[in-house]
Amino acid sequence: MKIINEIIYYLIVVIIGGLMGGVVLFLYSKFGIDGDAFYVKLGMVGVFILLFVIEQNKLKFTRWSPSKNSEELSHKSTKILKLISVALITIPIVIHFAI
Repeated sequence: MKIINEIIYYLIVVIIGGLMGGVVLFLYSKFGIDGDAFYVKLGMVGVFILLFVIEQNKLKFTRWSPSKNSEELSHKSTKILKLISVALITIPIVIHFAI
């Protein structure tokens, strides 16, 4: 049963990541950025970093079978990773208008 719970948990994480990526790609399309542009991949890396932070700080503790040695990311590392994530998500917009 534990394996099924873990599979469901990671499917939920993948779905959340897909939704976040879809929102970012939708915003890029509203700015006129082609989804195939090479710098759009920077935004997707930002989405994955943000998903990692959310998973480590929030979702990990809502599992049906949480690990006994689970810890949140430190405040400092959370802020740094969020800043990097937001920067990576906004870089394609800046590059698009600079070119």
